[in-house]
Amino acid sequence: YLQPDLNVAPKYKFNEMVTRERLRYLCDKNMPLVSYSCLCKGGYDVPERLPQIYGDGGERLALVKRMADERGVNPSAIAVAWMINAHRLEGYPRIIPLFAASANHFADNLRGINIELSDEDLRIMDNTK
Repeated sequence: YLQPDLNVAPKYKFNEMVTRERLRYLCDKNMPLVSYSCLCKGGYDVPERLPQIYGDGGERLALVKRMADERGVNPSAIAVAWMINAHRLEGYPRIIPLFAASANHFADNLRGINIELSDEDLRIMDNTK
């Protein structure tokens, strides 16, 4: 969900960023996006862990934290919920989130699978810069 700063070089040259063009292609082909390391190394829950390419997470991270507080879940669960529900937005394919976590964090993050975001929630999240 967080958007990388494209002016910061990724750690590995083989990392590929998701662009609108790639999303359109996946939608056109009815193919899912497999999102690897989609929880930003735990940075949703501990911003100091965010990879440099995401800066401080900005307004998007602040929104995720507010939504998590309102629902009584951790911010990573909201990020998972966004990925599970994003296909309802125009131009997004289904997303399969892949992430690693400790047993405790894994259970917390999986709570996102059961969070149904409203169309308004998705619209607000998608339009937040």
